[in-house]
Amino acid sequence: MSHAWIGVGSNLGARESYLAAAARSIARLGKVRFASIYETTPVFPRGVPVAGGPFLNTVCRLETSLNVLEVFARLNRIEAQNQRTRAAPYAARTLDLDLLAFDPLCLRRGKPPAVAVSDSSGSRPVPFSLIIPHPRMHVRRFVLVPLVELDPLWKHPLLRRSSGALLAGLAEESAVEWHCAASSLFL
Repeated sequence: MSHAWIGVGSNLGARESYLAAAARSIARLGKVRFASIYETTPVFPRGVPVAGGPFLNTVCRLETSLNVLEVFARLNRIEAQNQRTRAAPYAARTLDLDLLAFDPLCLRRGKPPAVAVSDSSGSRPVPFSLIIPHPRMHVRRFVLVPLVELDPLWKHPLLRRSSGALLAGLAEESAVEWHCAASSLFL
């Protein structure tokens, strides 16, 4: 079995409903455990206008028999099923699923036109660009706070530092406020 760490967020529309739908879909991929839900301010590069309102964010740990490419493709499909569009970078999102880490794997794949993954609904092309671990996860408070809640000793495969140490050393000071326990939203 492999372990995937997934960032889950929404800042458009019925945010809690999108997170709950994502949780149900991710649970079909294996055994899953979610951190609490946090409300966070959008974090965009300087000069990029803020799109949408505050995010609801969490992180989950997925134990699965799927490989990294299958998990990535399924996450893209879950986003599409929840009206996620990719019209522009940093646009508001009904659902944002980021594959943060997968076991101790380090992987960088370019941007081929598409990858096909077969599932019960048939084969469907999925946009493909993947870097594992996520290249900005270690500098994002909205990722590290829920990750530390799940596992403060998880080690970043490149930086060789625990999630707790990464959070303690983080200079970025965006607002991350506890919203609710995952169980109150997903059950």
